[in-house]
Amino acid sequence: IYNLTGHIKIQHPSFEADPAVENFVSAPANILRRAKAIPGVAAVLPRLRVTGVIRSERESRPITLVGIRPSIEGVHSLAGATPIDGQALTESDDHGLVLGKKLVEDLKTKVSRRVVVMTQDVENEIADQGFRIVGAYRSEVETTERQFAFTGIETLRILVHVPSDSYHEISIMVSDENLLEDVARELQYLFPDASVKTWQELQPLIVSMVKLQSGFLFIWFLIVIVSAGFGLVNSLLMSIFERIRELAVMNALGMTRFWIVVETMMQSFFLLSFGALAGVGAGMALLSSFDTGIDVSAFSKGTSVVGIGNRIFPLILWGDVLGIVVLLIFLGTLGCLYPAWQASRVKPSRALQRL
Repeated sequence: IYNLTGHIKIQHPSFEADPAVENFVSAPANILRRAKAIPGVAAVLPRLRVTGVIRSERESRPITLVGIRPSIEGVHSLAGATPIDGQALTESDDHGLVLGKKLVEDLKTKVSRRVVVMTQDVENEIADQGFRIVGAYRSEVETTERQFAFTGIETLRILVHVPSDSYHEISIMVSDENLLEDVARELQYLFPDASVKTWQELQPLIVSMVKLQSGFLFIWFLIVIVSAGFGLVNSLLMSIFERIRELAVMNALGMTRFWIVVETMMQSFFLLSFGALAGVGAGMALLSSFDTGIDVSAFSKGTSVVGIGNRIFPLILWGDVLGIVVLLIFLGTLGCLYPAWQASRVKPSRALQRL
């Protein structure tokens, strides 16, 4: 989402398959204001995006040149990030160029040096222009640093001759992801001839990975719960063997088998409940120590393939926590039916044999 995708993206219907410079959408200022006024919309970020080649005095590399409005990108996207070297873009007509740190290294150049960008305009003519590198940004994904370069949107518009009030993409940020589908429907009404897609539709690989991981975690949790259930059954059976005299006394005093089963099941229920609460508390305490994220830079080569950064921030989903706790208590209590049945079968005569 942060790497220029946004929560929702508006594009020409053909742009995703053919990112040609002439595949733009028209969005006058009043339409952008109406989009920003939709409930749940946090930011509307229009951009121009073209592919091209960048050349330094030593090397050349393919890039995606993105024209932005620096004043509104802010914290919403990578384009508004503060460069680690040099300065950020300030105006829509800024003629500077902000490159990724890795791209600067690949070009064997540095901030304040000049480079030439070559691309194609809407008339299918070669368009090139010299830019001065004003800053270098750092991304958690190296491929992003090597791919994207940023300049002022009006500077790029003049270079490739895109009409005013036209954009290659309009990225929408929402304040609440629960409103994603509602906002997308409103935007489709505003842009009937454009493609309006949520980030799940734009990044199906990541969505599939999340679903696969969720399925794997469910199987793993089930294995853990079943294993814990066997341990609990064993513990309760041992407890019953140690409490034969106590159970026999309750039987002799008139406690029916039904209530002996209930008493044993309640014992299991409370053991599981307190254990689950202790586990959740310990888990929250552990996650609080990872408030700065978990460093997975050792696996950066693999994570960068799917656009995952070098740092993962754990998030507690209370719905999942509640589901696991309920499943644990239910299956654990169900697994204690056999020990409870055994407890209800204890006879006073058997207890006398153990005196």
